[in-house]
Amino acid sequence: MFALVLDHFQIPAHILGIFGGFTGHYIVESLRTRKMPVTPAWVEEPTRINIFIHDGKQEYKLVNPGSYIPDECKQQIITIISQLPDADYLVDKRQPATRY
Repeated sequence: MFALVLDHFQIPAHILGIFGGFTGHYIVESLRTRKMPVTPAWVEEPTRINIFIHDGKQEYKLVNPGSYIPDECKQQIITIISQLPDADYLVDKRQPATRY
């Protein structure tokens, strides 16, 4: 999580995300234990888990589909983002399709 890197360098960060199930609760509680501010939007299904195995030569990926995100959850995220102060930055965790 990018916010963990910022926290390491004492740069304040607030985490906003969609979480669900045991994995989601574990992630949110772990962040709160580290005293990191987090605003979770909850879904019924578990947060997806991706597994990467490297055998020294090749990397194997087991990528699970994400959970269904209901419209209410989407609206909750949109509302939070729309209320961010003008000087705040919003960082998407996905990498761009093209790297420069």
